[in-house]
Amino acid sequence: MANLLHTTTIRAIRDTVLRSSKIYKSSAIELQRNTVPLAQTAAGERSLDIMFFVQKHNSLSQRVAQELIEKNHQISVHEISNSDEMKTLTTKKNPDLILCPFLTKRVPDEVYMNPVTPCLIVHPGIEGDRGMTSIDWALKENAGSWGVTVMQADKVMDAGDIWSTRNFQINRPNINSLTKSSLYVNEVTNAAVEACLQAVDNFLNNIAPRSLDYAMAHVHGRLRPTMKKSDRQIDWEQPAEDVARQVRMSDSSPGAMASVKQSNGESKWSDKMRVFGAHIEELGLENSKGCAWRSLRTT
Repeated sequence: MANLLHTTTIRAIRDTVLRSSKIYKSSAIELQRNTVPLAQTAAGERSLDIMFFVQKHNSLSQRVAQELIEKNHQISVHEISNSDEMKTLTTKKNPDLILCPFLTKRVPDEVYMNPVTPCLIVHPGIEGDRGMTSIDWALKENAGSWGVTVMQADKVMDAGDIWSTRNFQINRPNINSLTKSSLYVNEVTNAAVEACLQAVDNFLNNIAPRSLDYAMAHVHGRLRPTMKKSDRQIDWEQPAEDVARQVRMSDSSPGAMASVKQSNGESKWSDKMRVFGAHIEELGLENSKGCAWRSLRTT
């Protein structure tokens, strides 16, 4: 069981990330080329000019954009590096609707308080859930279901009025496949597409969003703190299932934290490592399971 990723593996991961970045940029260009002009929309249908604010144009935002394009909406995607860009773009472009499928920066007051152009946030959590590490907490607590909420941008993060929600079951036949990144690109993305389409339909049909009300029986989310390194620390005294879940909730970023015994038989523990790729293995002994993993030394 290797304790360190080899240099060649790290290089391969780096090259994959670079290729992915190029793919995202290429896809953004194609979205602009494939946008259906207003004159080509079907009779009676209203085409919206929708502007995306994103940290990166990732797989989720690409899916949402493509689905909206197929419904004849105009989509422009803007990767945001600072809040002033949002103010400038909103004033210059004057879109019908602003949608933020993947944005962690605060939306400026001038944008979210605009009485004409709503700014909607796509949050990867159930209604009432708030915080930056929602998926991590859902996996850590072994939630049986989760969801996506589309809400109005607000002064208080993730506390705006609700435009739509979509929930899903977390039920994988192979529990080893249930990592944070896998949940995001599969169940979360599918729910986000449905929730965004519903939110846009609500806007088109003048259906107003509802207030977030924690007194309602169906609201089960709550404010969560941003997960710290200590929340990701592995306790090797825990059952293999708990250790693996601790790793999966942080995979592929930022990784679980762990110290391990040296492979040379010494009793002292290693420096902290980031641990990835944990999976449960049957050991061939009655009622016995182990947890295999790979790690990357951290400073």
